[in-house]
Amino acid sequence: DNDIYTMIRNKLLEINKLKRSPQALFTLLNGPNGLLLSLKNDSYNVPASIALRTCQNWMHVLNFELTEKKKGYYCDAHEREDVVQYRNEVFLPIMAQHEKKMRKYDYLEVNNTNLVLEMNMNEIILLAHDESVVHVNDQGSTYWADKNSNIKILLPKSKGASNMISAFLNPKDGIMIDPNDNNNKSYKIIEASRDGYWTNDDLVLQTDQVLTLFKKLHPHAKALIMFDNSQNHRASAPDALVASRLNLSDGGKNVPKLRNTKWTDVNQVVHDQVMQLPDGTQKGVKRILMERNKWDDTYTLTIAREILSKEPDFASQVCWLEEIIVGKHEQYIIFLPKCHPELNFIEYYWSYVKCDLRSQLITTIQKLREAVPIALMKCPIETIRRYYRHTLRFMSLYRRGIQGGPLADFIMRKYSSHRSIPEEMVMEEVENEYNEYKNSKK
Repeated sequence: DNDIYTMIRNKLLEINKLKRSPQALFTLLNGPNGLLLSLKNDSYNVPASIALRTCQNWMHVLNFELTEKKKGYYCDAHEREDVVQYRNEVFLPIMAQHEKKMRKYDYLEVNNTNLVLEMNMNEIILLAHDESVVHVNDQGSTYWADKNSNIKILLPKSKGASNMISAFLNPKDGIMIDPNDNNNKSYKIIEASRDGYWTNDDLVLQTDQVLTLFKKLHPHAKALIMFDNSQNHRASAPDALVASRLNLSDGGKNVPKLRNTKWTDVNQVVHDQVMQLPDGTQKGVKRILMERNKWDDTYTLTIAREILSKEPDFASQVCWLEEIIVGKHEQYIIFLPKCHPELNFIEYYWSYVKCDLRSQLITTIQKLREAVPIALMKCPIETIRRYYRHTLRFMSLYRRGIQGGPLADFIMRKYSSHRSIPEEMVMEEVENEYNEYKNSKK
């Protein structure tokens, strides 16, 4: 009965996820206050009670499944409205401008490149950044067993010790190496148990070193560094002008000391503003606004912070990475759309590295330490350039208004030898080809 089905299912949905079980359904149905008695009173032909085993079968009938508890939460927001808007209105137009100055790599002869630049224009080289973790006991969960043997392989209870890698990859060099110092490379390896966790401070320091190396290797080129769109990568410097870090009054526990700044009054006169008192105490939001003649005694902390954050010097504050890349080194920075790993060619590079490490059946941290640097250098530059061209083709696909999914995968395979999706591609013809391909598979 559809009404009974809906009623029982809704009752189960009201129960906490962790407490929802066949036993909970058994309790819900049976007993003096159970649903079965209520249904019987409503003249339904129902039994006096239902067994626990039946309740277990009914959980599947009611469209519930036994699910493993996860330590993390994953949500695919690839086509979420704000993500698509950032991809189409910010990321893709900026990349299109930079691509005019980026070297193109041919399909069959990936070492042959062509790039024509106007006078006084610098070549732009894309540096893709990402972090990845490799484990000791990472040999996969499947193997080909002998059916005639009863001996089975037991997996370790945990993945074991790990190495975290933070790397910058570009299609011209792959991993960059200083010709005068083999230890100066565009990647860093740490062990969480020994070196602690990789923080934004570590990434900023590494970025600074990598750009110094880049300018040494490519003095006449500009770097475009591409980062994941994460909160950690967009963090501000410790002394950045961030109003939310300040108290209403001066000082306070764990309040950072902000950098000195300049502000302009209504008469367009520029004033210097020191952000600490003579004794070194950090000024509060109230004092800073009073010095700018913008304080009102009715302001609460929230309102005062909001007003200060809209001041030009605070509103123009950029993240720490952008300060280093654009401000110090005069290079370019871009953040990927969220949930778009297919647009970062270093993601494909990681799959190559991890495949190599898994094939070695590493079981100790010492072997992992020795194997990781070698694996990072194994991927051929021709393969890296193919990964790079693949991501550029994906970008041209999105510019054509084609969303992700099976059709997008089909188009990517159809034009795998192209640097971009051809302008002359007729969408109706491709859709017909895709439908024929899909029907043939059926």
